[in-house]
Amino acid sequence: MPKSNNFAVLERIETDLEKFIRGVKRCETECLDPANFKDAIMRFSRLRERYFVEKSNLSAATCKALSKVFEEDMFIKRVMNLRQVKEHVKIRGGLGS
Repeated sequence: MPKSNNFAVLERIETDLEKFIRGVKRCETECLDPANFKDAIMRFSRLRERYFVEKSNLSAATCKALSKVFEEDMFIKRVMNLRQVKEHVKIRGGLGS
């Protein structure tokens, strides 16, 4: 896919973003249930994985902007590292500490 087709790539990322937002809203509106928080983290993980799958198809400017969230943000790195330890999952994308 050519990098000029940023719109289609961003639509795929947006689909997972909307799922994540719905999960977070459920955490805000329903009674405190740890399963809702776990679900929201899983939804974010899928969103992040979508970014890594689509990264090579993004324009340089879009990739740089999204990498600030999905690759460079220390809070996100820590949450994904915690998930890796807790659920014994392998994190893609070369997260460091």
